[in-house]
Amino acid sequence: MFIGCVAPQFRLIRRSVTSRLLHSSRVIAMSDNQLDNNISKPQSVATFAAGCFWGVQLAFDRLRGVLETTVGYTQGNVDNPTYRQVCTGRTNHAEAICIVYDESQTSYEALLNKFWAIHDPTTLNRQKNDKGTQYRSGIYYHSEDQRKAALASKEEHQKTLIKPIVTEIMEAKQFWDAEDYHQKYLEKGGQCADKGCETPIRCYG
Repeated sequence: MFIGCVAPQFRLIRRSVTSRLLHSSRVIAMSDNQLDNNISKPQSVATFAAGCFWGVQLAFDRLRGVLETTVGYTQGNVDNPTYRQVCTGRTNHAEAICIVYDESQTSYEALLNKFWAIHDPTTLNRQKNDKGTQYRSGIYYHSEDQRKAALASKEEHQKTLIKPIVTEIMEAKQFWDAEDYHQKYLEKGGQCADKGCETPIRCYG
């Protein structure tokens, strides 16, 4: 059973939508634990960790076909962790992004390509000046198809690198939303989040 990305901030139909995935990568949107039948587009979810989640979120928000993103913490051993707790390294969480995307406009493989492009998957527990297990590289799959696609994509990307890829590929666990302060942080700081925007992303507001 694949469980992950329990993210009450997906906001697909309205701001209070809560989404939970069970058994597959397809999004089942719920409000007050009731199925929301208003969603008609073929939607799926992906979860990645690629360093500080501020820049990662902005990069994926710019992709056509991405409907919503939420940054948070996953793969750890503490329920509902805070940012300060995660930064200690003792909760084993990774800073991560949960992505809801329209399968008719983009694909999981396209998301994987963006994932490899926006960070260095050969550095263990580090992205540039950010150090710690929370900054590790990870692909967290929600289905067997995603697992196979991730492994194949890793193998192909490794051919372009000299150093070995250290990205962990694991089944998605509980996803905890980060604090509101972290959501869309760089966009709130004035950086462009328009679809197709290619302006370089700064890792500050």
